[in-house]
Amino acid sequence: AELQYLHHRGLLANSGAITVRDWVAGWLERKAREVRPRTLESYRFELQRALPSLKDPSAPDPFGSMNLQRVQPLHVRRLLDGLKVSDRSLKMVRWLLHAAFEEAVAYEVVHRNPVAAVKLKRGRSREKPARVLQPEEVRRFLEALDKLKTPLALALRLMLACGLRRGEVLALTWEDVDLERGLIHVRRSWGKLRGKGVFSEPKTAGSRRTVPVPNPTLERLRAYWEKVAGGFGEEEARRLFLFPGRDPNRPVD
Repeated sequence: AELQYLHHRGLLANSGAITVRDWVAGWLERKAREVRPRTLESYRFELQRALPSLKDPSAPDPFGSMNLQRVQPLHVRRLLDGLKVSDRSLKMVRWLLHAAFEEAVAYEVVHRNPVAAVKLKRGRSREKPARVLQPEEVRRFLEALDKLKTPLALALRLMLACGLRRGEVLALTWEDVDLERGLIHVRRSWGKLRGKGVFSEPKTAGSRRTVPVPNPTLERLRAYWEKVAGGFGEEEARRLFLFPGRDPNRPVD
């Protein structure tokens, strides 16, 4: 809406002078209002593969320095073919460029999206698909964790037994754990953003959930709680993270 207003008022900068790099940089700034910080950081990281001047303005960037209106499908094809990245990253770069150019079309900065005609080649690399652990492998893994007898071994057990993500486990406080009913309430996640730890809300309503804890894991969780509560007192311990770092007020990195 903001760009449409500027365009119709004649206040938008001369579209003929806009480079791909400048447009994509502006697109990222606008996406910052719509997506989570970590998502935006992943967008920026992938786009920097195709447009190195996004990270370093002095870096050679033939595609990024092109006039936005002069980009043709062949330019996009050559760009993508020249990237030495995984299939996943290549798909992400194409998707992000398509989204950025689609916005340019919507705001009448360009007449068509040059990325739309470019299709990715299948089988470009031999990436191995993810493999699910077999029941026997799960059993041996849990046995190995029991031998470690460390808090982080318990964190791995929670991920495996309860289907929690790493960031969800690290963000847990004892207030999120119902030891009597055997439940864990997932309310947020912990992760790194530009080298700093940050909390984030669940991406979807389904990500904010309550999950049951299997009895073998629950027994170990209760034993761990007894140690923590014995050292801090129950009232203070309830506010602590299950897996704190050196600073007890923050999760382990």
